[in-house]
Amino acid sequence: MIVVNPPFTLEAELKVLLPELAGLLAEGGKGRVRMEWVAGE
Repeated sequence: MIVVNPPFTLEAELKVLLPELAGLLAEGGKGRVRMEWVAGE
């Protein structure tokens, strides 16, 4: 997923939500999460 122009609170919220979501959606518990900035400010 690519998010363009995210609100400033999104990164902190995704750090909590994405690992849980990956665990639910992954087959056999083999999901992973990676967050990175493509371009800085």
